[in-house]
Amino acid sequence: MRIGFGLFFLVMGCILAGSGLLGVVPEAFDARDLSQFGETIEGTLTEKLDPGTGSLRRSGPSYLVRYEFTIDDEIYAGLANVGRGDHNRLEKGDTVLIRYLPSDPTNSDFDDKVGNFWGLLIGAFLFCLGGLFFGYLGVALLFNLGGND
Repeated sequence: MRIGFGLFFLVMGCILAGSGLLGVVPEAFDARDLSQFGETIEGTLTEKLDPGTGSLRRSGPSYLVRYEFTIDDEIYAGLANVGRGDHNRLEKGDTVLIRYLPSDPTNSDFDDKVGNFWGLLIGAFLFCLGGLFFGYLGVALLFNLGGND
């Protein structure tokens, strides 16, 4: 039983730490780049996805919209996660403000949805900290570091 719990906590720790390092950290740096170096352009809302489509979030439905914008006669497309109010208010064909990186226009988001670099980085740190805690708990259970059998 102790080994099963140990392995469970060790795996959960690896998943949490990996999510923080591989998922949230790159998103934080993308948000920083968009906010510091991004330019704003008008785009067009092309599709509203049904709530929950393409999301594994457990905290509730995800409200996603697709958009397009044109730079130098080339069309770029993106997907934005918006709040329920924006999802209900926006309609296909609406004009929306998009922030994109001139060096990489595929990196874009709604102008008012560009994430907070430090908030995302702190989130990544907390994921890693939780991962270390669960990993330590798993190792302690596996190798009986508490001394009890």
